[in-house]
Amino acid sequence: MCDQKVSPALDRIRNLKGMEELKQLIDEWQVVSQNLNRLPGSTRVKLPNCLLATQSGSGITKVLGLVAQFLEEAGLFEFVGDIKYFEFVLDRPADADSFPSFTRLMEYIQAAAGFRGTYRGLACIDISEWAENPHDVRFIRFLEYVSDINDRILFIFNIPLLDEKRIEEIDAVLLSYLRIRRLKLTFPESEALFRHVDEVLREKGFSLAEEAGALLKKTIASAREMPGFDGYNTLNQMVDEIIYDKCCSSILYDNIIAVKDLGHFSPGGYWLSQLNKYKALPKKMGFMIDGR
Repeated sequence: MCDQKVSPALDRIRNLKGMEELKQLIDEWQVVSQNLNRLPGSTRVKLPNCLLATQSGSGITKVLGLVAQFLEEAGLFEFVGDIKYFEFVLDRPADADSFPSFTRLMEYIQAAAGFRGTYRGLACIDISEWAENPHDVRFIRFLEYVSDINDRILFIFNIPLLDEKRIEEIDAVLLSYLRIRRLKLTFPESEALFRHVDEVLREKGFSLAEEAGALLKKTIASAREMPGFDGYNTLNQMVDEIIYDKCCSSILYDNIIAVKDLGHFSPGGYWLSQLNKYKALPKKMGFMIDGR
């Protein structure tokens, strides 16, 4: 079937490494967009919200930007406000009578509307801290609130990759208030991660010698299995450090990264040993805004 509406974001999503469940959902939404002109003028198809189980560093911020762009290009969502999407961590305080992050979320949504007075967009809410207590009365209060504004905000609830039973319990609670599609966003295989490093190096004007590429593949495969591996965030830092080492060791006569330039990045080298010290990733605090 030929796409009736050309969406650059659709092509970019389809070309993402891994993320098969996300691609399947976006392909469904693309069919919906093709059917819009077959529906009565007043009819609109309401998209489901998502429960997204992710690994830290799997690229959720990039995904949010692409999904927002696709929805706008496909005519599936009308964005209103100062931003198209945002990320927010819904903290669970120890004090059972306290819920300041909920108040902060409501205030932020109001501020995101800007002078228009209404916000329409995507809200990615990290509910990780409620995963063990999804029946907490404060969390139910939060769900009652989001169900009231779900006609204008598409919610993407983010949790870590937990055991299937736990994910199903959270999903069941969400389904009591909202329509939900459950997805997993995981790291692609190490070969795809290596291609990301190779591509970023090329974008920055460097290329890998064949032997250097073989060495980095082994290092990345080892890093992928470590608790401290933060996905693309870690790999982008690796690229920056490789370029720094190359540029500070001697005057450049070429832009080729050779094995000798990767002393810190061998499978038994300093970089992996440092990464291995981080047994658990610290939780990202606050919220991160993008999509302007």
